[in-house]
Amino acid sequence: MKYFFVLAAILAVFVLQSSAQRCDCPDDFVPVCARDMRTYPNECTMTCARQQKLYDGECRRQAPIK
Repeated sequence: MKYFFVLAAILAVFVLQSSAQRCDCPDDFVPVCARDMRTYPNECTMTCARQQKLYDGECRRQAPIK
C-alpha cells in the first residue's frame, strides 16, 4: 500500500511537469497587461498563465510577485 502512494505521487509530479511544458510560446517581446496586473512578454505567455488581456503594452502598476 505504501508503494502505491509513492507511485501515485511520482505520477502526479510527472503529469504536472508535462502539462506545464505544453505551452510553446515564441520569444517575441510584444508586452501585454493582463487582469492580474502583470506584464507578460506576449499574448501567448499570458494565455498560458490563464490570464485575460486588459490592454496592449506594459501594466502601469505591477502586481506584487507572490
